[in-house]
Amino acid sequence: MGIFMRPGKDRHGRKHGKSYGRAARWAVVASCLALAGCGGQKAKPPYRVLAASDATCAAPFSLGASNREKEALVKNPERYKCALQTHLLPGAERARAAVVEEIERARALVAATEATGEAGGQGVQGVRAGETGAGPTAGAPELARARALIERGGVPDTPWIRAARVAGQRLFHSDQYHLAYVEMNDAGVLDVKASGGGGQGGQKGTFQLDQLLSHLDANRRQGVQNYVIVYVHGWRHDAAIRDGDALKFRRMLGYTRAALNTRCVEQGRYCNAALTGVFLSWQGRVVDEGASDANTGQGMNTGFGAAAALATFENRWHKSCELGGSAHHCNAARPGRVAPVARVLRRVQGKLSLKPGDATRDKMMVVGHSMGGNMLATMLEPEAVKAVQRRRTTTQKRREMGPLLGDLVVLLNPAARARTWTSIQAAERKEAGLQNTNQITCQRIREEAGQTPGCKQAYQKRLDQWQRLYPVTQRPVYVSLTSTGDWGTLRRARRKVNSDSATGSVFPIAAIFGGASKRTDFIAPGHMVPQYANPYRLTGRAEGASHEMAVLSGATVGADRYPSVYRNATKPQLSWCAPADGWLWRIRTGEGKHPRGRRDKWDYGQISAPKPGSDDTGRIGGRNVGGANNKAAVQWRQVINTNRVKEARSVSPAHSPFWNARTLDTAIRGHAGWANYATWCAMNQLVLDDVTAPNSPPPEVETRLRQGQSIDDLTLEARSNQQAMEQSAVAALDGLARETGGN
Repeated sequence: MGIFMRPGKDRHGRKHGKSYGRAARWAVVASCLALAGCGGQKAKPPYRVLAASDATCAAPFSLGASNREKEALVKNPERYKCALQTHLLPGAERARAAVVEEIERARALVAATEATGEAGGQGVQGVRAGETGAGPTAGAPELARARALIERGGVPDTPWIRAARVAGQRLFHSDQYHLAYVEMNDAGVLDVKASGGGGQGGQKGTFQLDQLLSHLDANRRQGVQNYVIVYVHGWRHDAAIRDGDALKFRRMLGYTRAALNTRCVEQGRYCNAALTGVFLSWQGRVVDEGASDANTGQGMNTGFGAAAALATFENRWHKSCELGGSAHHCNAARPGRVAPVARVLRRVQGKLSLKPGDATRDKMMVVGHSMGGNMLATMLEPEAVKAVQRRRTTTQKRREMGPLLGDLVVLLNPAARARTWTSIQAAERKEAGLQNTNQITCQRIREEAGQTPGCKQAYQKRLDQWQRLYPVTQRPVYVSLTSTGDWGTLRRARRKVNSDSATGSVFPIAAIFGGASKRTDFIAPGHMVPQYANPYRLTGRAEGASHEMAVLSGATVGADRYPSVYRNATKPQLSWCAPADGWLWRIRTGEGKHPRGRRDKWDYGQISAPKPGSDDTGRIGGRNVGGANNKAAVQWRQVINTNRVKEARSVSPAHSPFWNARTLDTAIRGHAGWANYATWCAMNQLVLDDVTAPNSPPPEVETRLRQGQSIDDLTLEARSNQQAMEQSAVAALDGLARETGGN
């Protein structure tokens, strides 16, 4: 059966046993066998089978700047089988070791000083005069410092700790995060037990999921705020040691840790938050691809191994539908069945106290990539449609729609059919009395109906109902990001865009080859671009991509550009994630000028500022990520720009919580380049900050840029202020030591 064909029918809909799709599939398999023998042996999960209580798993992990489980095959392969791990960011292990050593020296110094003081009968005065016997002794300031260090238990001297200390904040967990692995088999059963003896699915031990839930429970009992990020991987990945998606997920967690640290330093929020990543794994890889293994972290590799993997595409795609939805394959339904992935996610959510926009509550973000995104799209489609339909009541229309799952769900280059998203858009239009074939402006319907007098009274009212389906304070709850290549300005500039060819080309070809005929069945959500005659007139249906996103600048300081790598998450200047309270409210209301929100397009991320050495103004990035520390900035737009039109009106309501966004390759590069510093700051802002808070003032950096100050000047000023405050803090400590006289 073809990928998108109904059971028992060929690509032309004829009912008989041998379809063209089945023949084509076996042709691919035969080619694979001829080239590579199907890639070797089948992969054998589960992989992460050691319990957290095991001695091997007790010590924190420190992967260093390389962020690779490099010891797995040579030094300590058992260590990386821990189902629940505590990871220290690069440099944290050395900083902690230095603190331990410093505390030991301080204890020895205090003990020796007190002993010699008593022996000489001189006390502190004898120490000051140097009249005691031999041994390490200290004067009053040094002794005060040593006692203070012992009393506080020692805090690693990391850049984030120093930044918090200067700001007068006490930051916990600044250099670590937890990583839990939850594996399921093809039946969706969580039969993996983490045992103390390293057994795989043995009789003793605790289920991986139970370990995770116990960890979250323990945090709650200790008064620790939980932030949980769940990642569902895609095709040709699993929980194997050295998997490329696990590597990128750790990088994402490192930058998320930096986002939490930033809010503690700048706002006093999330200072006690513990970050837990959950790698929700399924058998996306069922053959050993050998030398061209997908674990390199890249997209579609070339070579014999990749050819072998191609034969598994259809089977794995239908399996992702089964694990995320209610059917055995993507073309059937099984009402009443709870999806295996949904069971896991709901149990995790049940351990958290969530409230969107409240920085004192737990937080949860769910992310799915490629076929993992298909799982989530399949799972959430019926729930999203029902949530829209519930807005028929007057009471619901006045309220924000709550999250579908956690605080936010994010799809990354989802290998899903566009209809999983267009059905939501159709439900929104239906609630306003519109059809997908209707226009998004009243002027166009006047031409079609030939009823000029009735247009504004009737159709405009329905358009207003559609645009006002949600209040201006509605937060996004479901975001899809797809790297696309149809960008008119870049094409005219002959700038090649590294878009996602896996979901942009391979997925549609496989779908059409398998018999799909409807556009919504063979195009992925983000690649389905509405067809426009002009920015206000559609030539096709009102469905498809509704938003756009780009990274305007990464971590750039002066003329130096820094990559999105694991080690940079420990450096505030290169991983700063500025709080963004109220940005969505300000852009929707025109800085409060339109309290109910504007019905037209909005564009966030660029601001008008004076050009250097000129009285003219220009558009620059608003530094909404890096603040005064670096030039990183992102742009969100509720418009569509293609090779044919510029700034076309969106096919979604003005305040819709469903964002089907096309992204430039600066935000997501190709199919697998999603672990980007600025991109993940933007995602964390949607979860950690109250982005629709009314009357929130713009950031000081944005205000000063509008006044004509350059970002380089602001960066130098921020660095100078940081150094001055550090020196002031040291001077205050020395003054306190002198005042106490060492007592």
